[in-house]
Amino acid sequence: MEFELIEDFTLPNFRRAFKQYFKELGIEIDHDHKMFKSMTDDGGNYAFTLTIDADMVAFIQFRVDQLNHWFFSEKFLFIREFWVKENLRNKQLGSQLLERCEQYAKEQKLTKIILTSDTAEHFYLKHGFIIDGSMSAKNGDPVFVKFLG
Repeated sequence: MEFELIEDFTLPNFRRAFKQYFKELGIEIDHDHKMFKSMTDDGGNYAFTLTIDADMVAFIQFRVDQLNHWFFSEKFLFIREFWVKENLRNKQLGSQLLERCEQYAKEQKLTKIILTSDTAEHFYLKHGFIIDGSMSAKNGDPVFVKFLG
């Protein structure tokens, strides 16, 4: 079992895992879709990945982003995508990836993690996130926030 931080989303192993993730959501994407190059070229996107026997079985993709107001500005870590292979769920692998993400945020001196989800409310609440009704997301999903100490 190997955890790795990546920022190249054109890697074949990541593309296979990402394609499987979207397939589970009912979305077919082309294996060579320009999205993978775009995620890499955009810069600032990262993922912690988990590989077992040369097979990527989980990832948490994120970026440091910024909310701007006319007077204030706040940096935070935004979790874009999060997936664990179906037959490996409920084995603490997702928790381990999330912990790595939180540690990364702390190392960057960030105090907040934000994400949206319509499938894993219990998981995020169990890991210290709250549903923040004061924020709305373009995808219409609930916004989850965790404040880091």
